[in-house]
Amino acid sequence: MMDDVTKAKKVAGEEACTFVKDGMTVGLGTGSTAEWAVKRLGELRLDIKCVPTSKGIHELAESVGLEVISFEDFNKQGLKIDLDIDGADRIDPEFNLIKGGGGCQTREKAVAKASRQFFVVADDSKLVKRLLGSFPIAVEVLPQKLNAVEKALSSYGKAKLRDFTTDNGNKILDLEVESNLHETDLNELEESLNLIDGVIDNGLFTFQRPQKVFISHLGGAVDVLEI
Repeated sequence: MMDDVTKAKKVAGEEACTFVKDGMTVGLGTGSTAEWAVKRLGELRLDIKCVPTSKGIHELAESVGLEVISFEDFNKQGLKIDLDIDGADRIDPEFNLIKGGGGCQTREKAVAKASRQFFVVADDSKLVKRLLGSFPIAVEVLPQKLNAVEKALSSYGKAKLRDFTTDNGNKILDLEVESNLHETDLNELEESLNLIDGVIDNGLFTFQRPQKVFISHLGGAVDVLEI
């Protein structure tokens, strides 16, 4: 039997799918709420092509009958995406995001950048007044640069190595930002983290903010928020 939180995630994921139409190329985000969108798209049997943001979502999409363009082919071909549906670990009132709890933030950001529309689906527990300090920032790092990057991140806070390898073959350092940096400009922080030698990308989404956010509540109601 499905618990109330899972039901709420399901409703949010399915609501976003009402905007998907025949002929679209759709980005498929990674995460427990985004998975419900993938399953719903499989049920709808629309004439669409899909770009997954992780190997797990690729497998799920194929299992529900969706036509999939691999992330690697998407990258090589420079494809544009009509609509990207993804989840988030935290969302602030300006629709800045923290993503990367599943370690897929680099691919998720690439798909969001290539999308004409970017939608986020989440339950109401993901809404926060202040982004920094609410959830660790996942920083994807080249394995051979791990020690140097960890040292560089110490000026921002405490970085902990995650026992995880990304689909790109890299490692993740989870950064807990120091409290004195909680008022830092988010755009500036996202950029400065990515300027560290050895960093591939990080889980702050401040330049790729969604146009719509679908927030579900216990009981089944969904709020569709827009910037």
